Amino acid sequence: MHNLYAIVTYFGMGIGIAFVSLAPKFSAFAFRRVFMLLVGIAFPVVFLMMFQPDLAPWRGLLQRSLDVALAVSLILMTWTLVPSDHHARKAAA
Repeated sequence: MHNLYAIVTYFGMGIGIAFVSLAPKFSAFAFRRVFMLLVGIAFPVVFLMMFQPDLAPWRGLLQRSLDVALAVSLILMTWTLVPSDHHARKAAA
């Protein structure tokens, strides 16, 4: 069951991050868009790499690297998509 959850999570996160990177608000932030698109592609690719027997000693590092990339992606999403206090006050006026 753990492996089934991993497949759904890794492929779902990859697709989700890639789609969010294509949001119109990211068009002004080329680096953020490219980073998130690459992270979205990396999720399923690195997940499939973890099945390689030669990479067995590195599976934990690969998984934690994706966790860090996910955290950075979530921060970039928040900075880009959630309006700041300044923008919220300007929109309310």
